Amino acid sequence: GTRRANPPNYRVDIPNDNRWKGKRALNFNAVNTPAQILGAVIAQKAGLAGANSHAAQVRVNNANRATTGNGMLGAYAANEEPNSEWASEHFPLDDAGNIYRVARDIPPANFVWRGPNATTYTNTYFKGDNSSAYDWSDIVQLHRIVGTNDLFTTANVRPVANVEQWCTFFAVMSLFGNNETSPNTGYNVD
Repeated sequence: GTRRANPPNYRVDIPNDNRWKGKRALNFNAVNTPAQILGAVIAQKAGLAGANSHAAQVRVNNANRATTGNGMLGAYAANEEPNSEWASEHFPLDDAGNIYRVARDIPPANFVWRGPNATTYTNTYFKGDNSSAYDWSDIVQLHRIVGTNDLFTTANVRPVANVEQWCTFFAVMSLFGNNETSPNTGYNVD
């Protein structure tokens, strides 16, 4: 939905040899910026791992692209890109895990067991880090456990998911009244 926003969203890639404040990418979102920024802060205060977000102006030819109407209040939400720098900042003792982005418009958009072949997952899941390592075993095993009824037990889920983090996520999303496509509404995105 936000891909067609007006004013548009922006993704800024920064050269690796000249990073901005240690970052190599930022996402500037134009939709409901105050809610995004406040939501990010509250979620992190609740103990969720998430992207840092702050208000920012986007200038094109020295003109601020943000409007004062349509929920922007004159600013974009500058959202941290989930990548290896994000992992190092938010998980300094365990930053080697995989970060996935999910394209919800490529079915199936839920946690369905697709079999043991990694290529059945690579059309939906895209790595935000560790992309040079063709290792999808974690996402395959997650789907094997949560995408079927025969293995879905507390003992089996704990090795593939941080249960406390997921429960905190569901609680915070419930308090927010978040009805977007995400695990709290039955989808594997956001």
